Amino acid sequence: MKAGASARGSTAGLLNLGERTSERLRAVGIPDEATLRAVGATDAYRRLKAAFPEQVSAVALYALHGALTNTHWNDFPPEVKAQMRARAEEAPPSSRRR
Repeated sequence: MKAGASARGSTAGLLNLGERTSERLRAVGIPDEATLRAVGATDAYRRLKAAFPEQVSAVALYALHGALTNTHWNDFPPEVKAQMRARAEEAPPSSRRR
């Protein structure tokens, strides 16, 4: 966790995530680290992208995944970033047709 991180589990205390991202996560129903872990990086990114389409880029996806794995977002190799983007662009399980 970053120096000065909240003991309450705020997402702003996680690597790669600042206060603005933490505010946006709260706005989409992800108020803390435990909820982010339960939702997962891909679905959290989808929520952010839907709510803030002009402000959220693929870097947010990498940052969220890195926050959950304690990895700097830019340390993921290009092929891993491509896999993350592909997963994020797939239809979420609840919206897939049978």
